Amino acid sequence: MTAEDLRNVKRRLIIKTLTVPGINAMKCAYRRDGVVAMPFLVNHLVELNYLRQGDPIRSDTTDAGVEVVTDAMYMVTDEGRALLEKWDLK
Repeated sequence: MTAEDLRNVKRRLIIKTLTVPGINAMKCAYRRDGVVAMPFLVNHLVELNYLRQGDPIRSDTTDAGVEVVTDAMYMVTDEGRALLEKWDLK
């Protein structure tokens, strides 16, 4: 296996781990000042410190009276920017 083959395998594993919707959200946030997304699609990226949640855009109240954010603004972090640039995902 060549170094290029190994790099391609690593790149595919990163994409698989971050999910296609997650990568797309990171790309949009990278290219602009942020992206509006549903938390359940990108929370794993917040936990990995690749995105930072900003202001809620829309929320809803459950039958139990709990307020839940359904859409929020997300910005790419320095770590997220570095990952996108290193693996040419931008």
